[in-house]
Amino acid sequence: MDESDIKIKSILDKINNESVPYGFEDKVMRKIALEGVRRRERRENVGQILIALFFILLFIAIMIYLNLKFFKMDLSDYRIEIPKFDFKMRDISLTSFLNNDSVKWILIGINIALLLIIERVVSWKLDKKI
Repeated sequence: MDESDIKIKSILDKINNESVPYGFEDKVMRKIALEGVRRRERRENVGQILIALFFILLFIAIMIYLNLKFFKMDLSDYRIEIPKFDFKMRDISLTSFLNNDSVKWILIGINIALLLIIERVVSWKLDKKI
C-alpha cells in the first residue's frame, strides 16, 4: 500500500467506528427479536379470542335450539325496563332459566369461565417471567 491508500483506510476506519457505536448491531437484533415475540403473542391472543367467541356463539345457538325443540318456553311476556329504553323480549328470558337444574348448569358455566380467565392470567405471568 502506498501513502494515499493508508490515509484513505484510516479515514474510512474513523468513519466506520464513529457512525456505529459498539454493540449497536446486538441491540438492534435484540429489539427485532422482541418485536417478533410480541407479534406472535398478539397473534396467539387474537386466535384465542376468536376461538372463545366461536364457542360462545355455538353455546348460544345450542341453547336457542334446545329451547325451540325441547323446552318450548314462552318468552314473549318478559320485559326489560331501563330508563329511556323499554322493550319486550320475545326470544330470551332469564327467569325461565332459574329452576334447580338450570342454576347448576349456569354455575358450572361461570366456573368454567373463571377457570379459563385464571389460566390465561397465570400463563401470561409465567411467560412474562421467562
